[in-house]
Amino acid sequence: MATMDWQTPLSASLGLLSTAAVHLFAALYWALAWISLNVVAIIPTYLYRAVAVIATPLTYPLYYLWRLVAFILSPFWVLCSACVGTVSWALDLAVRFKYLYIFFATAALVGILTACLLHGTSNLIFSLLNIAPSSSSSSYSRSSSSYEKAQLRLQVMDPLEGGGDYYDSAPKEEEDDDGDASSSSTDFDNLLSEPASRRIRADHPVNNKLLEQAYRQARSTRLSPIKPSRRFRGLLAQTIHEESSESE
Repeated sequence: MATMDWQTPLSASLGLLSTAAVHLFAALYWALAWISLNVVAIIPTYLYRAVAVIATPLTYPLYYLWRLVAFILSPFWVLCSACVGTVSWALDLAVRFKYLYIFFATAALVGILTACLLHGTSNLIFSLLNIAPSSSSSSYSRSSSSYEKAQLRLQVMDPLEGGGDYYDSAPKEEEDDDGDASSSSTDFDNLLSEPASRRIRADHPVNNKLLEQAYRQARSTRLSPIKPSRRFRGLLAQTIHEESSESE
């Protein structure tokens, strides 16, 4: 009879225990999986149903309360929406045109440089062609001639200030009944172009008639260069007649 080794039952029992533990853990795993799929999954549904049952009586009061608050705060909501929309539009526009200042600065610099170039070129051309001195001398000659002519006109209008001057070329024609006095601009220019020795007689007395004739001659010359045979008609003659009557 063979003797039994003491290690054989021990190893068999240990193998049996390990197999039982593995099957036990597998059973626990499947039990937890079934519980999670069938119990835990339906908990939110039952919880939602419970909350719905509890909140159903409060649904309509809460709804009307929310509508009232929304109606009261609707102007502020619209104002805030408009402000937010405006700010967002401005920011979007600024982002789109963020390089626009570069174009404006470049255009300003180009304009300044072009203006400086044109100014320098024009000055150089004027200095080379001597345009500025001739124009200034011509303007000075014109101004001096106009000043001399104005002085002569003032002497004709007011001979007393010139020391009692008398003019030989005073008009000798008698005035019309309406009071219209006609004279030509050429006669007046000839009077001004005559030398002072022929126009002035210091020893001849000056009376009111000569002053009136000189005044009317100057007025008719300033109006228009008319011929001696041409007379004013209509409203212009009436206006001149009224002015001459006022001067008398």
